Amino acid sequence: MYPLRMDEDFILHNLLSSERNERGTAGVSYRQLSLFDDQAFSPEEAGTQLLSLSVRWQALSEHVARGENVKTMTVFECEDSADGIFTGIYDAWASRLGHANVRLQLQGMHTMELFTQYRQVVPDAGKAEKVARTIRRKMGEESYQIIFRAAMAKSGEKADCIYRTLVQGLSSHISEKEAAAILEHLTDPAICKVFELSRRVWHEAHHYMGFVRFSELKNGVLFSEIEAENQVLPLLADHFADRLPNEDFLIYDRAHDRCLLHRRQRPCVLVRDVRPDTSFSDREEEIQRLWLGFC
Repeated sequence: MYPLRMDEDFILHNLLSSERNERGTAGVSYRQLSLFDDQAFSPEEAGTQLLSLSVRWQALSEHVARGENVKTMTVFECEDSADGIFTGIYDAWASRLGHANVRLQLQGMHTMELFTQYRQVVPDAGKAEKVARTIRRKMGEESYQIIFRAAMAKSGEKADCIYRTLVQGLSSHISEKEAAAILEHLTDPAICKVFELSRRVWHEAHHYMGFVRFSELKNGVLFSEIEAENQVLPLLADHFADRLPNEDFLIYDRAHDRCLLHRRQRPCVLVRDVRPDTSFSDREEEIQRLWLGFC
């Protein structure tokens, strides 16, 4: 992507100097010189990007010249799941880098930034359970459910918004009563976003609770396929297990490639990367033919 060696001297010369290296940049488009992504910039947009980088480099140089420590942002990259996000929260908190110096984001949903360190978060059920237990104990079950639903939303900023919400809700400077009411502070952008995402996920889950219909497969299992915007399967589990406790059923979310499995009189299990065999039973095919004839 870059035709030149991107060392510090080169960047400082080309960003801070009014002169340009004619040999190095001849024939190079703005697309190739972008440090952020592959988007082509207009001359005006490229100038804005270069000015921003110039300011950051100048600030860094001034800090170093004064002998000051330059703090970098540390980004914890989480898997897009409740366990992944809660593990990221655990690791970010335990890093003791300071809440202002860390950020959470989902894996694969970012562009590389200067002066930023990236740490990959491996989902850990034990760490995630500790975070969930702490939320329940200090903020209450209702707050936990709101935060959990927000973690199921389709959003690139949900991980950091949840982290910022917990920084306030789990603060040692507030009482348990204040912690339980922290999600009512909707003037805070992070808390407002968590509440908005949670409500969106719950509305979609409630929609599927009313409209999911099952068909019988050859092995006798009841099957339904959905294509949800958000990860609603965990929210559907208790609803359908309570209404069909003596049935074997399977709900497949095609959008997220996940299955919700239920065996009679047993808890539901969420399975990833499994495409079920959808061969319908003879009785089911006959019912579908009759239904099409009726319509």
